[in-house]
Amino acid sequence: MKKLYIAGMAVFAGLSLSLCGCGLFPEEAEIDDTIHIEHYEPVEHNVVRVKRGDLDESVRVTAFYEYTAQKDYYLQYAGDPTQWGSEIHNYVMAGDIVKKGDLLAEAPCDELEKQLAEYQTQLKEANATLSYNKKLLQQADDTEKESVRNVVKDSEAQVKVLHTRISEVQGKISDYQIHADMDGQVIYLADAYLIGEFSSSDRYITLASLDGVFKGTLEEANSAIEVGNTYQAEVDETQIPVKVESIDMNEEGKTEITFSADKQYTSQKKAIVNIVGDRRNNVCYLPEDAVAIVGGTAYVMVVGEDGFPRAKEVKVSGPVSDNYIIEEGLGEGDEVVNE
Repeated sequence: MKKLYIAGMAVFAGLSLSLCGCGLFPEEAEIDDTIHIEHYEPVEHNVVRVKRGDLDESVRVTAFYEYTAQKDYYLQYAGDPTQWGSEIHNYVMAGDIVKKGDLLAEAPCDELEKQLAEYQTQLKEANATLSYNKKLLQQADDTEKESVRNVVKDSEAQVKVLHTRISEVQGKISDYQIHADMDGQVIYLADAYLIGEFSSSDRYITLASLDGVFKGTLEEANSAIEVGNTYQAEVDETQIPVKVESIDMNEEGKTEITFSADKQYTSQKKAIVNIVGDRRNNVCYLPEDAVAIVGGTAYVMVVGEDGFPRAKEVKVSGPVSDNYIIEEGLGEGDEVVNE
């Protein structure tokens, strides 16, 4: 068995060599090991040039209008919650200017009004009785004065009780009425078409004071902003003067600025306040979006001779009026990528 195995292996080896020699296997192709690189065409980039000139250190503050005082009013209503729109009487509309004490709205309270009318009638009669008894006291002799005096006291007590009852009923009726407790403007009035069913716990009217302020915040304090200074602000594409009334630090550590204006605006009306500070003369600068700040270091992208953009470290200050001032690393006329 061992000899047969060796002979068999020899036959296989010989067969393999004969096959190779006869050309039954294809010849091995030559391999081209040359590296081919496509020609690189430089890509055009949008660039800006470093400019030299004067810059004003300006800050833009976005501020929103707030009323200095605002109050919600509620109205007691005991009728059909689906019919309140026709039963409650409004004396004002949203946007109306009102005076302190004005009646703004009232709901029906027939039983209370009926009770009030009865007490007022009783009071009129009690006052007449008191006046009559006081006259009797003046005419009484010494033997009658003590008893008549007691009658007068009873009449006075009756008048006092009726005054108390009338005050109590009037207090209840006042829950069905809304009176303005300050001069102001109606900025909200419940609308039956929008609300549907009405509950006494629902806000019915909101009154705002006639004066208000714009409030805005800055991430950091700015020495150019001082109380009493007047700046220009843009409101509804119109320039108006605003005055700094206060500068405070809020709970988040940001600077909160309050501006007053000559006109009244609606709540949350936006104003862009332009605060101009000191002027930086004869400086090199780039647009803010052409400079990247990474880890506290400023970089710009410049295009090399091979057409590839590369990051370049520069030293800047600012931003000032939406620009960075170039302190080191670039000069006037140098180009940087701005994409």
